[in-house]
Amino acid sequence: METADDDGPVERGSPHPVLELTAAQHQSIAELASSIRNPEPGEDEWKVTLTSSVALGGNYNAFINVTTKCGNPNQTLIVDSGNNTVVVPMVQHDYQSGNTYNAIDATYDDKTNTWVINKGSAYTLIEYSAGIQFDSPCMKVHGPLTIGCAASADTSLARTINMDFFVDITSNVYNFGVGVPKTPDIGLPYPPLGCIREQKGWDYVQFHLSGDTQGNYKCEYNADPESDQAESYLLFINSAKKADDPMKGYTVLDTLNTRIMSVKVNSFKFSAQSYTDTPRRWDYTKDFAGETSLAMLDTGGGGLILSDGQYLLGPVRSNTGPPCWNPWVSKDDDAQKWMTTHPEDVRLLNGTFEITLGDEAGGAFTYTVAGGPYMGNMATAGRDMRYTQYCDHGQYNYDNALNIGGLSFLFMDMVLDIKRQKVGLKRRYPREQT
Repeated sequence: METADDDGPVERGSPHPVLELTAAQHQSIAELASSIRNPEPGEDEWKVTLTSSVALGGNYNAFINVTTKCGNPNQTLIVDSGNNTVVVPMVQHDYQSGNTYNAIDATYDDKTNTWVINKGSAYTLIEYSAGIQFDSPCMKVHGPLTIGCAASADTSLARTINMDFFVDITSNVYNFGVGVPKTPDIGLPYPPLGCIREQKGWDYVQFHLSGDTQGNYKCEYNADPESDQAESYLLFINSAKKADDPMKGYTVLDTLNTRIMSVKVNSFKFSAQSYTDTPRRWDYTKDFAGETSLAMLDTGGGGLILSDGQYLLGPVRSNTGPPCWNPWVSKDDDAQKWMTTHPEDVRLLNGTFEITLGDEAGGAFTYTVAGGPYMGNMATAGRDMRYTQYCDHGQYNYDNALNIGGLSFLFMDMVLDIKRQKVGLKRRYPREQT
């Protein structure tokens, strides 16, 4: 479950707190809408400033403006690197104006209990019963999506791209999948990154997420402590137009053959101490050497979620409050696949974490997640953490798995090679090794 405010839990994908816009931003909405354009041929990069930075109250998620031609002009979706699925809600509420929109030109037929796309619509139906996305029934359509619009900062110019995407009939899901997962039945990535690469030439995307330093849910550490700018953005890059390799300065890892974009996890360490406490005392160490393991690179996946089949966590005790979602759920509740069947073993942790990621070729990347009093629950650990079982092709041991979540991206940058399906990682803060 995610917690958007103090009024109680909400389901994943529920509307996040209303974003307060300045008068200038309100005035610029019409101007931005009228100036939407496709990029000029040969454009080397495109920067999309996100509408919100990473905050505790949003389960470490960041949001991006993604709109349809007739939908909410201020619609936002979760930036989710774990998958490559774009899902927009059919009925869209603009909490700034109070207006309600349909995502596409469609009318609900009470006789058939279905949505019917209107004649002359810019959107065409591919499949009405297109399966379940994030536990919600969806239809699949083709048509224009505008990315980086309305409430985006002036440094972001909107782009309109024709692509296949899902429309959630129940209007509960808000997801912008910008990962490059590999599976046995999926080759090059589907939209949006596949379309972005094929239509616009951008073959790399950089993720730069910063902590929200305002309000009740501020993060203890801004990812750029030496800068006054807490900007979060995606940077799409055309490598053919760049003198330098977009992966220069990054540790490059191959992704695994999984549904959710993943690499190997080599080790995981936890200390209840603050990062500034010395000398370091590790309260828990998990070495995955010689084991099949995975780490999900999932910016839409909340905090750290560790599943340890050997259950070395035994002596470690929880040292913080409840997480943004409730792990204490019956194993018969199939709708809550990210929960655990062993609630008595769950540990809620705050402190310092050192994580080493890797790949099958022996590559390795180590980074630190530094906690503090504002951070609350940073890691949920235990046996059989079912969130990791989304990678369900049977090649990996899901009880030796880690979801690094949006939390980790406060402390590192990531670049995706869309064509080769590789990932580059670089430490941002703390810069020195522990």
